[in-house]
Amino acid sequence: MQIVSFCFDDGFRATADKARAIFGRFGWAPCLCILAAPEKAEDAYIKGTPIADWSYWREAQAAGCEIAPHGYAHENLARCSFAEATASVERCFDIFMRELPGFLPSEQVFHTAYLSAPPEILSWLRKRVLGVRTGLRRAGVTSIEEASSTRLLDCVSYGHDTTDRLFSERIAQFVSGEDGILTIVLHGLDGEGWGPLRSATLEGALAKLQQARIDVVPCGQLLSNLISPQV
Repeated sequence: MQIVSFCFDDGFRATADKARAIFGRFGWAPCLCILAAPEKAEDAYIKGTPIADWSYWREAQAAGCEIAPHGYAHENLARCSFAEATASVERCFDIFMRELPGFLPSEQVFHTAYLSAPPEILSWLRKRVLGVRTGLRRAGVTSIEEASSTRLLDCVSYGHDTTDRLFSERIAQFVSGEDGILTIVLHGLDGEGWGPLRSATLEGALAKLQQARIDVVPCGQLLSNLISPQV
């Protein structure tokens, strides 16, 4: 089985608009991974780029997009104490539950900032959420069996130091015969945010996946289809 899940991190407004339009042309919806308090983030790209507000995310969710938690203010959980990390995640969830209709942590995938969380935080998170997307150094591919049992999704990330060619080659490699779930993290389109990927390149990749009859499914929907949401 081959499945691809695309994640758009950080909540950049123009990128969200473009991703929704592009995915909609294929009958799909993107997974938009956002911060609970982006105004408190220290990351220069987040501070310097227009971020959508909660009214936008509510509208996007109502239109069929998956709106997922990416943290409170983009903290690197691997650099926090256990108490600091868990308190930050709980603050994130409190805001999401207040702002997004129907949001329940136990039904969500938590998308770690910097693709990083120590084992003790991952263990704690797995008791609070449906699953976790993080960096496991497996080229972005997770087997169906591992996703079902561990509820952890590896990912491959594309940012300012990658190119359209590298992204397209990764898609082609997966289409050519890899098995499992390929989770791709993007950080902006057409020069916005931390990613140079062009909209045309993304659209070409989706066309290739559709032609190969490979499903494109948001992380939360994917895991909820694989496992019971009761965690």
